[in-house]
Amino acid sequence: MNIMKNLMLPLIMFFFIISINIRSENTVEYITEGSDTTDIKSFKLSNGSEFSTFESKGSWTDNFGNYGKNLCKGVIDKRKNKNVSIIVMCEITDKNGYKTWSLNKREGEFVGGIGANEIVDTTIPKKNLYIGTKCKFAIKYLDELNFYKNKCKISIELAEIFERISR
Repeated sequence: MNIMKNLMLPLIMFFFIISINIRSENTVEYITEGSDTTDIKSFKLSNGSEFSTFESKGSWTDNFGNYGKNLCKGVIDKRKNKNVSIIVMCEITDKNGYKTWSLNKREGEFVGGIGANEIVDTTIPKKNLYIGTKCKFAIKYLDELNFYKNKCKISIELAEIFERISR
């Protein structure tokens, strides 16, 4: 009985490590990079806070060779301590006309930062593989321009679809 207990823990750890490796081998990193111009309309409050709506238009490329344009609309809530809360919906269109909508959220300084987004809808084939994917992004601003990089872990099956539609 004692021998069984001594063997169980190493066996459990072995299978746990194997399952992590198998799971990570079944995903691929999907990277998009782009730049947008932004038009911001704001209310400046007497307490130093600012509330803004904006629209961004730009272009992107991905690590599968696809490219396209995007249109984003969002809200910025800037408090007097200069921290911001940003929520953005983007419509991303690739060179073939496939569309994807992502919901982006970020908090922190307005000069740039990191945030998260989630794919909420798409028209690509086998869209159920992409909807619900959560990604991380980094963004920087220069006047009315922004520059961003977005990274997601996707399944090998979805990566094959991205490779096909990138041709």
